[in-house]
Amino acid sequence: MYQEGEDVVSDSGPDTTNRPNQGAREVLPMPDPRVLQAVRSSAVRLIRFERAFIQQLQSDIRPLVPGLAGDGWAFCERLVHVLLWIATADQAPHAIADALRWVGERNRLEGFPEPRYQDVAHALVRAVRNVSGDNWTTSTGSAWISYFLWSEPYLLAGAQRAAAQQAAAQAQALRQDLHAGRPASSDVDLEAVADLLDEEDEDDSVSYGQIMVSMTRNIRRERA
Repeated sequence: MYQEGEDVVSDSGPDTTNRPNQGAREVLPMPDPRVLQAVRSSAVRLIRFERAFIQQLQSDIRPLVPGLAGDGWAFCERLVHVLLWIATADQAPHAIADALRWVGERNRLEGFPEPRYQDVAHALVRAVRNVSGDNWTTSTGSAWISYFLWSEPYLLAGAQRAAAQQAAAQAQALRQDLHAGRPASSDVDLEAVADLLDEEDEDDSVSYGQIMVSMTRNIRRERA
């Protein structure tokens, strides 16, 4: 078991000062009170070993998702911090939902693929077990799995928001490139951009997004 450390989770929660205003969003019911109680009891102890908790999670995440910023440290730090904060800080449901969506958004922007959240659930439980030592029980593991599954829709919602922002930025860049007669960058997600542009121009009889995508593909073929 790890020796007692100085790392603690702040009551202020994740630093979301630079996040966009997300407005009113759906707030899901909190997990079963028995799940919350089990997670809270575990989290109160884990707070004192937060750095070790992050290191344990990173050791599993790094080989699963190579290429994350800082070998996945920032990803693991955000996730551990927000989950411990929610479990122990008695925050309002909207604040909890907003924080989780922000974490999901940051994860997406740093390249985390959403389908791997299922792997994260198992890695998280292994990290809790390894850091908990003699305080670990199978019921603790079950509670953490349920807790993470409850948080996942918020993380995915944040990822969807980030994806929409990325597509919007690519659409703007594509417009500027084509209007200036420049070939579009090869890393532009053409299908996502086309869908976004078509949503903006729903009343057009001809799909503006598909026209732009077709033009861009033709330019790329000519350059090949």
